[in-house]
Amino acid sequence: MEKLRKKSRQPFILQLIDSDDSTTTVRDITTFLNNGGYPRDEYVEGKGVILLCTNEAFFRLPYFDNEDRWHLIMDEPTDLHEHRFILPLPLLYEQIHNQFLANYLTTVPSGIPGYDLLQPNNDAFDTIAANKDNDRGVRDLLSPLLCKLRRRGGESLWKVYVREGHGVLTNDEREFRDTLVADMIPTPAFFVRFKTTTLIAANIENQFFLHYYMSQGIQFIEHSLIAKEMEKQWKESGRDGHNRNHLIQIYYGYWIDWSKRARDRDGGRKMKALVKAIVDLVGDRQFLYIANKDVPRNIFASIPGANDIMEDGYPRVCRMDNKPHGRNDYRHRNIVVVLTATLPPPSHSKFLQEVLGLTDIQIRNRMMRDTIHQAVTRSSIRDPENEQEKLVIVPDGASSAYESKQFPGCPFPKQLDIRLEEIVKPAGRPKVHANAAEKYRAYRQRGNVEEKRKKNAERMRDNRQKKAGQL
Repeated sequence: MEKLRKKSRQPFILQLIDSDDSTTTVRDITTFLNNGGYPRDEYVEGKGVILLCTNEAFFRLPYFDNEDRWHLIMDEPTDLHEHRFILPLPLLYEQIHNQFLANYLTTVPSGIPGYDLLQPNNDAFDTIAANKDNDRGVRDLLSPLLCKLRRRGGESLWKVYVREGHGVLTNDEREFRDTLVADMIPTPAFFVRFKTTTLIAANIENQFFLHYYMSQGIQFIEHSLIAKEMEKQWKESGRDGHNRNHLIQIYYGYWIDWSKRARDRDGGRKMKALVKAIVDLVGDRQFLYIANKDVPRNIFASIPGANDIMEDGYPRVCRMDNKPHGRNDYRHRNIVVVLTATLPPPSHSKFLQEVLGLTDIQIRNRMMRDTIHQAVTRSSIRDPENEQEKLVIVPDGASSAYESKQFPGCPFPKQLDIRLEEIVKPAGRPKVHANAAEKYRAYRQRGNVEEKRKKNAERMRDNRQKKAGQL
């Protein structure tokens, strides 16, 4: 961008605001936009402005000044299932519920079975959400939710769903719920308010937002200028984009669909056998891998020198972030392993089924495909100059079949040499607790939680009776 600015006949203002340089990213972006998109002392009539920020910060902006004058270009937009707000309540219950939620928020029917829409119930909410409220602790705690509920011109750009009859938002005597869960979806108006909106994403056909917006009547069209420039670059390089795919060999572990349940059944035998087969195939070669957070970081410790730092600055066995979207610094590695089992919690899966009209299997497949494809394309596959052989290892046959379609011309997927009989199956039922002390501690904690819930329910009932008596 700096090179483009120097070459431009009409230099533009270029501003990057992210957490590397700022501890108040959202506030700094808002201040920048309030100034018209540029420092006032640098104003020149007709001078363009380019603002660079992260998706996370962009989605948390309470408003966007002069939005109809901006062109929005979003790379790898955050998908619908990633906009979720979860807040444990017990410690601050009285403060959050009695002083905030009960006074400023209400629920209305959403039209989706089992879910209500969360909305402000008076104009004072906008003052609270605009950081003019005295209780800064509660406001900061709820800020990811408040910015989604703020209205502009009487219209909200987000739909915020909560479970129907959620105890923390009702005045009846339902049992107190100890967690507030809100699923938040940007409406089509969130994007069409800009002069133009361009969304760029790999594997976009599996994105939930595409399915959702199309069901809302939004049409997506190819960006002619970007497509034309990409085609031009391919022709100039003498490549058609597929003539390196014959170097990609895809391996898979099992024919059954991969999930945490399948992974952990029988004491994790399938996971242990899969890891052993991967180690036998890869040996001591460098590779990337991605796995769920609950998978220990030493899972490949049997590989000699697994933690040795290589010439590229990364360990021989390098674990990627769970969301490696956009990472370009792994493109020299030729082997990538995917162990991730991507599946939303049952309650979240139910919500996505209701909103999107998809089945549980369709949701699981889309999430798995997106996660796997993003991980696979962090490797040297993204380097058109790399002519070395590449290995891709995925957990199940369905994922390997899908990935092979993404790289036309690659060899047919092969199954790893997995030998479950070498992994001893544990006898009896799996232990929930490590020892008797842990078991008794868990029993006491369950009793304490139930007691707290009863006390909270009694306190709520007493407060309502007192208020009714005062009236």
